[in-house]
Amino acid sequence: MTRRETLELVRAYFTIADPKVRDQVLALAKSLAAPK
Repeated sequence: MTRRETLELVRAYFTIADPKVRDQVLALAKSLAAPK
């Protein structure tokens, strides 16, 4: 978690007010990071 991009992503994630949208963003990030 020392990479600048990681911190930016976390900060942006927590600025999302709608919990449903946060859940969708989390699901998207997980699907993009999933091994193929």
